[in-house]
Amino acid sequence: VLPERVIEIADGLCAGTPLLSISMGDQVTSIGSKAFSGCDFLKTIDLPETVQTIGDKAFYACERLESVAMGNQVTAIGAETFRACKQLTELEIPGRHDACFALRTPPVVEAMTAIVLADLMSL
Repeated sequence: VLPERVIEIADGLCAGTPLLSISMGDQVTSIGSKAFSGCDFLKTIDLPETVQTIGDKAFYACERLESVAMGNQVTAIGAETFRACKQLTELEIPGRHDACFALRTPPVVEAMTAIVLADLMSL
């Protein structure tokens, strides 16, 4: 559990730790590169609506990660954010994607069967 007043999660903050779950306050707007990479026991991630950016490899090699919930404020997802997350088979990315790295570089490679872009912009 991260304190409510945390706004940014630093690069590599919890990398390689045996976290089972992540709970962060509604003030968090940014998750740094490799912040949770290698957290082998992490199964689910529920990001607050306030998160706007997710850094490169933020959840890289979270081998037991099965689901990720994110709000519609996310505008940037770094390269290889969910790579080597072997149990993650679908990722829904709501919101605007005009700056989303996921459109240019797939955030997941191995187990991914679907990436759902639920864009709120009308085309």
